[in-house]
Amino acid sequence: MNTNISIFVIKNKNNFQIFIFFLMKKIFFPDFELNIDNFTIKYLTLADVCSISKYYLSNFSHFKNSLPKRSKDFYAIDNIYNILENEIFQREKQIGLRLYIIDNGFKNKENLLINEYSSKLEEIKIIGDISLYNISMSNYYAAISYEIDKDYASKGIMSKVFNHLLDYLHSENSEDIFLKQLVSFVPIDNGKSKQFCLNNKFEYFTKLENYAEINGKIKNHFVFIKNLDIF
Repeated sequence: MNTNISIFVIKNKNNFQIFIFFLMKKIFFPDFELNIDNFTIKYLTLADVCSISKYYLSNFSHFKNSLPKRSKDFYAIDNIYNILENEIFQREKQIGLRLYIIDNGFKNKENLLINEYSSKLEEIKIIGDISLYNISMSNYYAAISYEIDKDYASKGIMSKVFNHLLDYLHSENSEDIFLKQLVSFVPIDNGKSKQFCLNNKFEYFTKLENYAEINGKIKNHFVFIKNLDIF
């Protein structure tokens, strides 16, 4: 069992408050990192808010047809900080996990925004993310979602990431999570996500009418299920 002493910085609108919690507990995916070709897959920290904000902003048009409509406030540094706090909370509660894909070949030390959240001297290039959410440790179930940068799409990168993540989950190195089934909810007009599911051996299960809002419109969704091999 892994143990950890965690220091959380909780931000409110008026000031910063620092709370220290001594947690002797198992940590979900401790120090998780996978390397594939020239990419690294890992979760990010509160110091990465600038790079995450830039990732979302640079893909504003690319992502809008597959995600709920986002206001300008979504891209603000304060909001990205809150999103990361929530990701940390979900990971520690073992109900969700978002991993980011980093292009290790990207180097840029110019025009990096430095603020009270980030003191990094070098920007990282985020080119995608993949999430497990609504994780049920008792039912061995999780839903999956994914996004890929417009300049890296249709190159098979997400399929590689997905399959390496599955290999890890079934390896002896992973003591954190054991899944029997993954579910993907795909807008019916998102052909690329549908093809991703089929290419990676998800099976069509059903169609949900008026399931979720995408870019300001309520849309029907296909449900794809992947039953995982048990080793």
